[in-house]
Amino acid sequence: MSQDSGRTTQYARAIVEALVERWETLLRKASKALGSDEKLLAQLEDDSTALDVRVGLLEKALNESFAPAEANFFKLLMQEGDLSLVGGVADALVAVVSGGEAGPVRAEVTSAAELSDEVKAKIREQLVAEYGNNLLFEFRVDPSLLGGFRIRVGDRLIDNSVVSRLNALKDSISLVVS
Repeated sequence: MSQDSGRTTQYARAIVEALVERWETLLRKASKALGSDEKLLAQLEDDSTALDVRVGLLEKALNESFAPAEANFFKLLMQEGDLSLVGGVADALVAVVSGGEAGPVRAEVTSAAELSDEVKAKIREQLVAEYGNNLLFEFRVDPSLLGGFRIRVGDRLIDNSVVSRLNALKDSISLVVS
């Protein structure tokens, strides 16, 4: 009986490993595609397009056919505006399954203009003080922010950009006028 128990556990582990591998591969593939194709990301974030159509666009871009659970997961990310978290979800999945601590956390700093080395160093220092030493920094430039910066550490977003402030002002004015 104990020999059967050991074998059943091996089979169960094989199933879990296969599932995790499939999900991790899919999530990393999606993260890579979304990070390298701004047009695709914009299409997938377009709320005026039906979710099923957007999932179909992602399937086509990844050259994949999603299982229902996978399609539903991506629909949820699209509904919540969380597509940019796909890479972090892959990291967290591996950490949760392995029972270990999460590996390095990505810290993406996006500014409207190129930051000086001095400013980058100050940002690194402040983020390390708040989030710890396991950060991998990535600095980007996005002129559409108009000014300020947007920082994403793991699943936390700090948006101090001019465009987000203008959007917030527009929303508050539209509430008053309505």
